[in-house]
Amino acid sequence: MAKGLHRYCQWKIDNEEDISSDELEDYLDDLADIELREEPPGSSNVPNKFDLDNLSELKCVSYFGFHKRDLARLRKALLIPDSVATKASDRVDGIEGLCIFLISLFSASSLQQQFDVFRRSEGSISRIRSTVFDMIHTTWGHLIELDPHRLTPGYLQQCCDVLVDCGSPLPNLCGFVDCIFQPLAKCSGHDKARYNESLKMFGYRYQALVTPDGLIQALYGPYDGSRNELDIYFCSSLRTQLQQLNMSPTSAQHCHPIVHGGEHYISDDALISPVSAATLGIHSLSAYHVSSDQHGALLETRAVLQWAFNKIDTLFPVAPSSGPRRFNRPVDVSAGRFMAVATVIANCHTCLNGPPCAETQFALTPIPSLDSYLVPNAPVTSS
Repeated sequence: MAKGLHRYCQWKIDNEEDISSDELEDYLDDLADIELREEPPGSSNVPNKFDLDNLSELKCVSYFGFHKRDLARLRKALLIPDSVATKASDRVDGIEGLCIFLISLFSASSLQQQFDVFRRSEGSISRIRSTVFDMIHTTWGHLIELDPHRLTPGYLQQCCDVLVDCGSPLPNLCGFVDCIFQPLAKCSGHDKARYNESLKMFGYRYQALVTPDGLIQALYGPYDGSRNELDIYFCSSLRTQLQQLNMSPTSAQHCHPIVHGGEHYISDDALISPVSAATLGIHSLSAYHVSSDQHGALLETRAVLQWAFNKIDTLFPVAPSSGPRRFNRPVDVSAGRFMAVATVIANCHTCLNGPPCAETQFALTPIPSLDSYLVPNAPVTSS
């Protein structure tokens, strides 16, 4: 590739501009040729350089976010093969490929620290990370969509029963919905659509549905940061998809589940909010004769939603501002795809470790196992 085009692609990557797939492929091919000439001896494609057993448990959690004992299980559950190969002929075993992917998400380590761990060049780490990312997104991207095959009537009824035991007066309330904000590292001051006035930041918003076990069951977005929660709710397909889900036969009075949306939403036939509007809503808190104490209990149960959002913010520095942490966000990954994969990995973390409130405030037992959560997408059969 010509030096001018190489510099042009590098400039777009540094400034987090969109880059076409053809430009990216040419750039990576050219980068591979440069590495063959310039990378430190023995730093790339050297077998057995990375050994997970040599890392302490503390470093393993700090680098990868998971306990050492869970990494092999996670690789197998995510269907990452024993050997991972990139288009540029980088080849690593599945555990190392998963660790390279995870360290770019969980850790604020610099490129030099990542080189010290894996003994691979920046370009090699970047290509391996992107390859594993594409595997996870392709195989498990459907897990952020409301799927009736995964959200079975029995599971939904179990969620509702847990919330009723916690003080919810709504027999078919299965979860909570709200928006999560993803800040951008760089954005033009003229891009007002992405600017959030209340947070004083540029970024995207996503609407998420969280169940009492701490899992984010659905994610919609990205939407411009300036849009409010109610606007995003009406633009998303959440309401329609909730109406397509069926409850257990014992819930004859309420044929589909509803969610709690907080004070930023307006009640309708799929969402409950303290705010009701006769022109829009069929259900409202007042229709269920909710007392102030019950309403307070309902708001307290929303703690699991905030915990799930905080977990993503803590585990994934998705849009760091400057310095070495900028490397943590893959430059060739769109914001929506990145957040989708981050949500799936966060849910895997919850399945392995459980939410901190699982044994105190919520009694949904057992917490879904990793294998029960990671169910491949059902193939579409032609009639």
